Amino acid sequence: MAKRLVDIDMVKDEPISEGGENRKSSGGHIITNILVVLVIVALAAAGWFYWKYTETQKFLTGAGTEAEMEQEIKEVTAAVGKLMILPDEKPQIATVVDPDTLVKEQPFYEGVNKGDKVLFYAEAKRAIIYSPSRGLIVNAGPVYYNEEASEQQVETQPVTEETTSTDE
Repeated sequence: MAKRLVDIDMVKDEPISEGGENRKSSGGHIITNILVVLVIVALAAAGWFYWKYTETQKFLTGAGTEAEMEQEIKEVTAAVGKLMILPDEKPQIATVVDPDTLVKEQPFYEGVNKGDKVLFYAEAKRAIIYSPSRGLIVNAGPVYYNEEASEQQVETQPVTEETTSTDE
């Protein structure tokens, strides 16, 4: 019987699993794998949140938009310049966000769509509505600045037979 006890002790010291590992080390590898996956997921989430944070900061501070605005001015004036002769000055450009409200406020904006560009030429006192999606000029007309109001309140009139005809 004494010999059997020695045989049993020898069996306990031998590896139990087929891959040459005992059960204690197998459990350690599972925990390590889980921790590695959690660290990778945490780093990916941190990167995504940092990217969203920097995008929000750019939007709120307006950083980086000056170069983008210059590029937009060049692109829009080049496209409109192919359709009509433009004044020799740098325009202010606005993008139409709510066309229904604009049409209700002023008939000059009749026919605009969301995303259309409005070019304001201060020295030439002209406004041009350009539709990049349709590749056409929606309207163009003179701009009348209200001296008492702020610069953002600009009156425009569409170019029609009534505004271009001369009074006799």
